[in-house]
Amino acid sequence: MTYHDFGRTSPKVFLYLGLKIVGSRREHSFSGSSSSSAISQQSTMLAATKKKQEANNKLQHQYGYYQSLFGCSPEITAEIWYRVAPHGGETSLTKGAEPRHLLWALLFMKLYANDNALCAMVGGVDIKTFRFWTRYFIGKMSRTLFHLEVSYISEELSFVIIHALADRFVNNIFISDKLEEPFKKGQGSLCKVTVDGTDFLVSRSSKKKYWSHKFKSSGLRYEVAIAIQTGYIVWVNGPFPCGEYPDIKIFRLGLKNKIEYCREKVEADAGYRGEHDYIELPSDHGGGGIEQMMAKKRVRARHETCNKRFKQWGVLLQRFRHHDDQFHGEIFKAIAAITQMNIRTENPLFHCDYRTMETETAKSLRHRKLALKKKNINNVHLVTNPFPITEIEFRVEYF
Repeated sequence: MTYHDFGRTSPKVFLYLGLKIVGSRREHSFSGSSSSSAISQQSTMLAATKKKQEANNKLQHQYGYYQSLFGCSPEITAEIWYRVAPHGGETSLTKGAEPRHLLWALLFMKLYANDNALCAMVGGVDIKTFRFWTRYFIGKMSRTLFHLEVSYISEELSFVIIHALADRFVNNIFISDKLEEPFKKGQGSLCKVTVDGTDFLVSRSSKKKYWSHKFKSSGLRYEVAIAIQTGYIVWVNGPFPCGEYPDIKIFRLGLKNKIEYCREKVEADAGYRGEHDYIELPSDHGGGGIEQMMAKKRVRARHETCNKRFKQWGVLLQRFRHHDDQFHGEIFKAIAAITQMNIRTENPLFHCDYRTMETETAKSLRHRKLALKKKNINNVHLVTNPFPITEIEFRVEYF
């Protein structure tokens, strides 16, 4: 019987287990406190209050120490385990999965130390065993967890179908309340998301192909979109070699095709020049003056804070040693999903009051409509959903 057969695992279990496997003496105690009957009632109350404060301070220190090792809180770890723990139908190799194996994967991504050093930290386990479970749970988080947290529309459905039903901009989502959640209080703005590229160092011999102007060295690039009104991550595309794929080229390969038929644009920086019909640049204030310019600057600055959260993980902050772009992509998607969980539950991004002025954008949308007429696709909004809602939810929920 696996841990998952008992239902949800308590965050206290992960806090205790996480501190135990790295040999910490700060392990959480589950034993109750005893009271003394030899002192007065007032002294007892003062002593109990002081002891409670000391226990809370100790617990806060334990939580901070835990997050410095595993990158997220015990509550988020427990939620990750509930979503990615092996169910029935798993192979014989993965039936032995335990919560400590998930902690190994989080420890690997957070510290990104030498495998031998990490094996010694978790109790001297065999390096092959450590690598197997680390890769297994990173893969599970990059698929199941990512599709539940970030990728909201099924890849099997066209973006046009989803948009015709909900009239909202999203990446890859299933039809449910989550469809509306990232875009609450849209205020009628034509820009629903901010888009930016973020680079990460890698070890590559072909510096021309992977050259990043940000690092003056080899790197991989990802495109990330964040919902303006809620701060949720709604789109991730990558990895791409930095030298061959500038930001605007990545946009044209992916996100542009998703919003081509939608009455929406995206907010981006000056690196996305060349697609005025789809992108609002910093200089496009639409007649809003300095107030609109400051609002645009604020949402782009908030996007940078999200990119900074990615690089709080050692595997993305340090130079990636593994010569495997696919593995790097799995790691980034896993971290993006964990970051989205953190934004949704514990540490949301700061709020931005933003509304795209419609003077210039409406004009560009008319030009786009004329271009669509030339392609004979004016009936795009007549497309209906061929799948019942319940089937879509079921297919993604049990991915």
